[in-house]
Amino acid sequence: MNLPTYLIQLVESSEGLRLEPYQDCCGVWTQGYGTTGSRIKPGQAITPEQAQEWLISDLEAIWQAITARSTIQLETYQTAALADFAYNLGINALFKSTLWQLVQANQPINASLEFSKWVYAGKHIEPGLVIRRHKEALIFLGNLNN
Repeated sequence: MNLPTYLIQLVESSEGLRLEPYQDCCGVWTQGYGTTGSRIKPGQAITPEQAQEWLISDLEAIWQAITARSTIQLETYQTAALADFAYNLGINALFKSTLWQLVQANQPINASLEFSKWVYAGKHIEPGLVIRRHKEALIFLGNLNN
């Protein structure tokens, strides 16, 4: 699968690269470009190449889940925006969201407005998420020059 370069770049720039495992703001063990899950072993560093492999693998799985579940034909840029959203928040959060419902109802303008509602880390607005959601909304609408 060939993922769009702009998707990979968006995740990399939004997540940053951390070779050592760390606990995020919610206490979740994280490593690489925001990778979580059983692959993360506290105390074990990874290489930049391993971080890239994890990122690509996770994005491919998310991409496939989105395309398999969608009842409408999505443009590549729409799938990319949704994949970044799901990479950050989880695929279940995407599928349970009003954003997904509006996408499936073929209401792209209304759907694009939903991204900005997902900018909280706990009860506080996270400036990095504001920027990321803005970029996702622009990509979703086909503006790849954000």
